[in-house]
Amino acid sequence: PGPGSGNKCIFGPMTLCNFDAWLIIGRMFSYERQLLTTILLLSIAGAQQERLREELLTLEEVDFIRLNAGSVSFISPLSTGCIIVPSKTGCTKWKERKCREIPQKKFSMYEEGCFPHNGRILRNCQNREELVPAPTSLSVCGRRVERSCLGPCFNCEDFCRPQYENTCWRNHEVRKEVETRSVDGRDIYVESEELESLYSCSQRKVGDICAPVNCRFIEEEEECTQKNETEYFTLNQRTCDVCVQRLTETVHQSTDCREALKEDCRKEFPVSWTKLCSVPV
Repeated sequence: PGPGSGNKCIFGPMTLCNFDAWLIIGRMFSYERQLLTTILLLSIAGAQQERLREELLTLEEVDFIRLNAGSVSFISPLSTGCIIVPSKTGCTKWKERKCREIPQKKFSMYEEGCFPHNGRILRNCQNREELVPAPTSLSVCGRRVERSCLGPCFNCEDFCRPQYENTCWRNHEVRKEVETRSVDGRDIYVESEELESLYSCSQRKVGDICAPVNCRFIEEEEECTQKNETEYFTLNQRTCDVCVQRLTETVHQSTDCREALKEDCRKEFPVSWTKLCSVPV
């Protein structure tokens, strides 16, 4: 080979300096002759003050072994200064690069000025406020109870009756309504606030009225007191144009690759293969 050539050469009756030449040896020589040649290579490495280091096979070298089934040593066609030797023990180990495609991402594109709001994409919003009066009331009602006795009752037991009053409130709360209307072929988003009238009552015990057993209770008409007020609420209304999707931007698909360690413990291959490479001492 010329200066700077990285191929290892075998010198003898004919000089072989490349991988094709080694295949010629494989076809011409017996297993014992190839084994002798391997020993010779190891001896040359020792004479040149180099040592052999075990390295992982590449996927291409494993594919070469698959295509050229055998059980004899050979020079690596890809790694300079390396031989690949078989063994009846151990495992064949190699690096395998696996890649996966990262799914594409799509983004919706809208007109300028569009923004997300309440699960929609809107633009050109107009807000309007309205001050609305809302009457409220509070009423408290109860019945007065009078005792009517037939006369004095000495050493008589008393019996009692509870008295209650009812309180009722009428007030309001703001409720939000959302809808989409079609106006002149355009979708309009409408978000409006409305007043909802609420009415609720409660009853509470205010005391007991007691009398002897020779008395009876007489209920009078219900009496109520009521207080009325007026509250003011600010109601908002928002109207917006609903944005229409114009374009879809796609992010370029990318690939994520990682190297994984693989091994075969004489299942696929009848022997295990080891790569030995010479390195300077």
